[in-house]
Amino acid sequence: MKIVIGVLAGAIAAFAGAVMLASRDMGWRQLQKQFIRNNQNHKRRGEV
Repeated sequence: MKIVIGVLAGAIAAFAGAVMLASRDMGWRQLQKQFIRNNQNHKRRGEV
């Protein structure tokens, strides 16, 4: 089981690194705007 957890942790870390690189390339502000827009959409629908 420890191996599975290690692989999962590695995959999550790699994904987070990829997201950070992508956001730096795309423009962090654009990503934040998208995130804020998603949050507002959820609030409108009554979701948390």
